[in-house]
Amino acid sequence: RYVAGVLSCFAGILCRTPEDASAFEGLGVDPRILSVAGDGKALARPGSPDPSWRGMLVPGLRYVVAGSTREDEEEFVLRAARRAGMGVILAPRHPGRLADVLNAAERLGWRTALWSRSPGPSECIVVDVHGVLPRIYPMGDAAFLGGTVAPVGGHNILEPLAGGLPVLV
Repeated sequence: RYVAGVLSCFAGILCRTPEDASAFEGLGVDPRILSVAGDGKALARPGSPDPSWRGMLVPGLRYVVAGSTREDEEEFVLRAARRAGMGVILAPRHPGRLADVLNAAERLGWRTALWSRSPGPSECIVVDVHGVLPRIYPMGDAAFLGGTVAPVGGHNILEPLAGGLPVLV
């Protein structure tokens, strides 16, 4: 009853599925303010990569885009990419870990560049800005989804799939 009172201040609630709408009704929310809208991540169209971004990639080198990575996952990805002869675009989940990510890459022999500096061609790029990852995925040849080696349960695979990439988890 308390939840229904708190949610009654909304003019509308968009639900992902009919089951979600039923759950809100079960909490006492007026069904007239409920609408089924679908999954926002599945419906979102992130847009294409900026054409200038391709200048950051080494021509002819294939890349794995590692998105939302967690502690220790970058090293896993960097080692696997090296064995596969691929470059890496690393986008750590938490920007406060950038120094650790850069150190791990350099310790493993990668020459790194920060995305925000729009580097020239680089084999290992570390994304240090928010909001660009969905548009970066189509630049890669494969994607690794963070949180799947670290014990946190993984992140949503829809963004790399929308980019047309095979997704490694």
